[in-house]
Amino acid sequence: MKKKSVYKKAEDFSFGILELVNATDKFNKDFHVSDQISRSSTSIAANLSEAKFSISDKMYLHKVSLSIREAEETSYWLRVLKIKRHISQDQYEILEKDCKQIVAELYALMRFVRNKKK
Repeated sequence: MKKKSVYKKAEDFSFGILELVNATDKFNKDFHVSDQISRSSTSIAANLSEAKFSISDKMYLHKVSLSIREAEETSYWLRVLKIKRHISQDQYEILEKDCKQIVAELYALMRFVRNKKK
């Protein structure tokens, strides 16, 4: 079985967040939070998509670092959703684990690119 790329994981993660936000009326009452988590989660894969066409390693690393920042922001909004009881503890743990896995893979990708220069 072929391993999923970090881009595909980020894309699937963002689709899951969008489905979650659209699946319940709780989010309509708290539009700001649902809007923010929708934006930050989709930006992870969007920046990775842009990174594919970078003209230099420096630009590539910049886009990957932006993806990490967006993932960390998404993690923050997940905590907000859990605290406000818009998602269950189980939903939070699953989504947070997925988000942290994406961040770990992105850091590994950055290390690989930086080390290939040496």
